[in-house]
Amino acid sequence: MQVKKWVASGLAALMAGATLAGAAMAATQLGNFPTFLASTTTTGSALNALVVVGATAQPSDVVGAIDLATSLATTNYNTVSTSTTSTVSITGGTSLSTAGNPLYLGASLNSVKSTLTSSDLSSLLAGGTLNINNNGDQYTYSQYIDMQSRPNVTFDTASGSTAPVLGLYFPGSAAAYKYRIVFAKPVAETTTNLRGNSINMLGGTYIVTAATNDTSGFTEIDLLGGPNPKGLSVGQSATFTVGTTSYNVTFSSVATSGSTNVAVTTINGQTYNLYDGSPIQLSDGTWVGATNVLTVGSSGSGTATLFVGGNKLVLQSTGTLTRNNNVVSGATVSFVGNTVSATTAKISEIDVQYAPSTDIMVAAGGTYADPVFGAFKFAFADITPSLSDTANRETISITPSSTVAEGVSFKDSNGKTLTQNFAYNASGAIAAKDASGKIIHLNESDVIGLNEYAVVSQGTIPNVYGHILQLTSVAQSTSSSSGTATFTDVASGTSYSVSLANKAGTGTQDTGTLYLDGYAYNVSNTSTANQVTIRWANSGTQPITTSGSTQYIYPSIKSNLGANVAIAGPVIINLTGGAEGTNFQRLLQFPTSSTTVNITFANTSLVQGMRLMVDGTVIADASNPGGALAKQVGKVWYVIKNISTIVNTSTSVTVQIDVGNTQSSSATSASNTTLGVPSIIVMADRDNNSNRHAIVIPTTATATQIGATTPLFTNGITNTPSVAGASRNEYMDYWGSKVTYSTPSTGANTVSISYPNQQSIATVSVGANPVSSSVTTGGTGTKSAVAITSSIAKLDTEVTATDKTANNLVLVGGPCVNTLVQDLVTAGKLSSAYTCAGGTLGSAWTASNAYIIAVDDAFATGKVALVVAGTAAADTRLATSVLQANKLAGKTDSKVMVSGTVANPTFGTAPA
Repeated sequence: MQVKKWVASGLAALMAGATLAGAAMAATQLGNFPTFLASTTTTGSALNALVVVGATAQPSDVVGAIDLATSLATTNYNTVSTSTTSTVSITGGTSLSTAGNPLYLGASLNSVKSTLTSSDLSSLLAGGTLNINNNGDQYTYSQYIDMQSRPNVTFDTASGSTAPVLGLYFPGSAAAYKYRIVFAKPVAETTTNLRGNSINMLGGTYIVTAATNDTSGFTEIDLLGGPNPKGLSVGQSATFTVGTTSYNVTFSSVATSGSTNVAVTTINGQTYNLYDGSPIQLSDGTWVGATNVLTVGSSGSGTATLFVGGNKLVLQSTGTLTRNNNVVSGATVSFVGNTVSATTAKISEIDVQYAPSTDIMVAAGGTYADPVFGAFKFAFADITPSLSDTANRETISITPSSTVAEGVSFKDSNGKTLTQNFAYNASGAIAAKDASGKIIHLNESDVIGLNEYAVVSQGTIPNVYGHILQLTSVAQSTSSSSGTATFTDVASGTSYSVSLANKAGTGTQDTGTLYLDGYAYNVSNTSTANQVTIRWANSGTQPITTSGSTQYIYPSIKSNLGANVAIAGPVIINLTGGAEGTNFQRLLQFPTSSTTVNITFANTSLVQGMRLMVDGTVIADASNPGGALAKQVGKVWYVIKNISTIVNTSTSVTVQIDVGNTQSSSATSASNTTLGVPSIIVMADRDNNSNRHAIVIPTTATATQIGATTPLFTNGITNTPSVAGASRNEYMDYWGSKVTYSTPSTGANTVSISYPNQQSIATVSVGANPVSSSVTTGGTGTKSAVAITSSIAKLDTEVTATDKTANNLVLVGGPCVNTLVQDLVTAGKLSSAYTCAGGTLGSAWTASNAYIIAVDDAFATGKVALVVAGTAAADTRLATSVLQANKLAGKTDSKVMVSGTVANPTFGTAPA
């Protein structure tokens, strides 16, 4: 067979094959393949090499050359900066989100941190010892704050707001937190003995001013305290600071009122009588009080503990908590282990749980102070990446380009801006077409006409790449001579040509290969002029006719920051070739999951007749030809239905596939009808639950206008998305994508999606005064592939003198078929042991051996020739495969002999 040259694209170019002989000494290290065949540029790296095979090469050598071409393509790239990284630190508190257990949007606070202890808040939650007066009993205790299930970070409209905001949400009537004091052993004392003892609570010192019990145990415990108590003797003065205000206090004397001692004090020049255990409120609202007021020595002398800015807490077994004589709404008290024996009451734990009476939303940068003790705050700093982080967020826009065409625009994974009209309005009837009415094919292996489009990718998610290609020309031929199909990449503008022996109108098929991003796509002609099909090579040959073949529906395109964007809409597939008593099966692959859907046209008996089945469920037969089934693939619902007539002798059916009009998890075949219009599906990367959720943007149109309609979410978190008076709705999903759906009174509806490069993480902290700060570090460089638009493959008869001096060369095949290898022997660059002089092989060539040899300064100074060859065709294929599989990594040799297998190669010393 005559080997035909063809030009591939993207990351590789193809060529014809060879066998080998020849080699020479070189300083280049083979372990550095393929980088020594490229040149460093200011923006990255550029391939500087041609792959050369002999004009009489064997087909197996062609395949080996293709492998090497894909490896060479990896050296052609630009280095681009990746997104930045932010590290958050907390002072004055503790973060609820950790590196090993981050707080994602929508997650409850207790899912990442169930309980705060003294290890988290050393001052606020310090343990202590309760020393009971009169008998010396000691009871150690610990303090805890329990997070609850309802507070979370969400996107919603807070009370009094006109638009939804991102915030820490405390729902009304749901527990916000629980504070606990836990004693190591039950406190068992009379209420009289308990009075006057101090206990540390949330960073403040409190004195038990009263305690009562009945036959069931403690009924009430009164506490007086605050953050800065001071013990004074009569005649002493002290300054107390509350916020920014200072209070000068003098303890004047001790008086009595019945059985109660009174601390007579002067505060900022005014005299007050502070009854033991009974605080009063100053005119500015500050509470002051005294406890442990004792007489000592002569009349009027004594000691007391004074509080300014303190609190009087009354805890009751009925659940009520009073702070400074006011009942704290939403606070519930529990005395755990509360019992009584004779006059001695026992208690093992005091719990105070708080639930706000109304919804509370703490916006980014805000705090929410504990309303019971006033001792700690919840702080919501922001999410990472924040909504304003342009470096780590990208925009995906869906907007009309005219009254008849709607388009999508975003940067693809190569950093190229892809702008494509995907929906065309013909008097209210919408189809997947561009602005001029050219069809956009959303189904792998569709027949593509001239100037029409094909969406291609590598199948299962997450796709490495994806492209929209327009068939811009087809050079036809009615003979055996080559024709050419040319595609233009919509994003990059690069044109790719594929050689075809296109026998137009004869029904004879020929297939060429197009390489994009290192992946092969089969391009085939059809029996009709100016039409081709294109299919990812890994999924099979063209066209799809074999039972059990995989067919990709809605191939997706990876965005610059990792979303997968797919154009979806009604597509048609035909199941043909099934005869009575046989099955014809197709595996449908959707972009939202790697799980395939098994669709079968079957007839297991003449009694049952022909049946269309989806994953074993019959959806249509002769008695129900219009049957349909809603199928959830990943997190997105699709509808599969028959639209053809079925009789018991049918040998084919026509099946329509579309996106369901709801993405609810409860969708069923009864409730989930199709969207019926071109739509955009934006799929996030895998989240913390290994799910890939999606946003679906359908299209709507009138006779005079086209635009987007209400977005659908598989994992949305917005409850009230409308923005009052602004003609727009705003949404977020749990990944952290923000969607703005604009609905102006005139003109078209549009959608803008802010997509983050990672699942958003919230920074929520708790402490006396928590403050967050972030340190942003620049991203590291990453490689962005650059398409190779010129041929890198040549036959040895095509290589010019300029080619030899301007390029490194990869010579596949030995001197008997690749004349350039023999030229190296003749020039003394390779030993005569590698010759093929007069058709006779030199001594280096022995059965089952191959050679990989780097020859420095081969045809020009500074240029390398890499010889890859074996004695027979199978040996050459072994050498190319070993090199392509990176089996030489780390080797410092400039030449090696190879034998064995690709999986377990044996390396020996090549002849000098």
